[in-house]
Amino acid sequence: MNKNHFLDKIIKDWKAIVICIGIALLIYLAYQTTTLDKKTFVVPLKVNATGTMVPSQSMESYRYVKVSVRAQKEQLATISESDFTAIIDLDYISKPGQTSIPVVIQPNERVLLMEPLEILANPEYINLTVDESVFSYIAIKPTLTGTPAYGYEVTGFSCRPEFVKASGPASVVNAVASVQTESVLIDGLDSSSEFVTAVDYENSLVKLEDAGGEVQVSVTIEPVILERDFSGVPIAVSNLAADFEASLSVPSVSISAQGRLLLMETMQPSSFTSRADCSFITEEGTYEVPVTVISPVGVSVVSQDMSTVTVTVTRIQAEAEEDL
Repeated sequence: MNKNHFLDKIIKDWKAIVICIGIALLIYLAYQTTTLDKKTFVVPLKVNATGTMVPSQSMESYRYVKVSVRAQKEQLATISESDFTAIIDLDYISKPGQTSIPVVIQPNERVLLMEPLEILANPEYINLTVDESVFSYIAIKPTLTGTPAYGYEVTGFSCRPEFVKASGPASVVNAVASVQTESVLIDGLDSSSEFVTAVDYENSLVKLEDAGGEVQVSVTIEPVILERDFSGVPIAVSNLAADFEASLSVPSVSISAQGRLLLMETMQPSSFTSRADCSFITEEGTYEVPVTVISPVGVSVVSQDMSTVTVTVTRIQAEAEEDL
């Protein structure tokens, strides 16, 4: 058979030849497949979110994916999970909402050169809710534990810095009104104090800038102010001329007073002085005299049930007149 005749034969029977080659190739591939070994690796899943969208749900259940690899037994023995990177890419997503994102498996160059090779991710797609990435300045509030000493109370507090910068999905960041600090113990304190602590906030979706930095907490502690009522505070006549004597319409006054709790608990009606100043009286008669209540140091009178008292003044008879 000469060359031309051979070529004519091939051209005439090309369809049969192609079919035979295809069948042979399929048989070869099937054989290769049946001789491949399979191994499954657990690979950490990385999220590429450098664009405008970020996950707005927990990624805890998607921390890892399974990577199934089929290769020759000798080659498979040299492969480990460190040869693969699993990625989901959010940079091409432009709108918030739920979306199905393919899991991309990136083997290293050494694995890519292996033949034959099959790589499959499980799951192949992840249904994920994404939202626009935003940042906001969120107020820091202290976490106070314990109670001040008896008779004292917390009247104010402040943090420096006052705010922390937070970034993350809009639906999550915008819902955070404030973040707390680690516990600050104020048990038994009787004066204002300052503490150094840190922010205590954990949310995998929200990133706090300088979250590990110090926060200075100032706590204002002041005495508790107590108001009490006292009845039966005796009224004393003062500054009355020596040749007069006086009688009062009522002997005592009722008052309300306030001061530090520890001091007020020791107060009694006798702790106060009430006076009716009669210095302006020069004749016998009945007068309305102002009543003044004097309180101990640290105590102030809030109110009294009467501001004046009726005083009847009479002249004292001389001893000579009594002898007559």
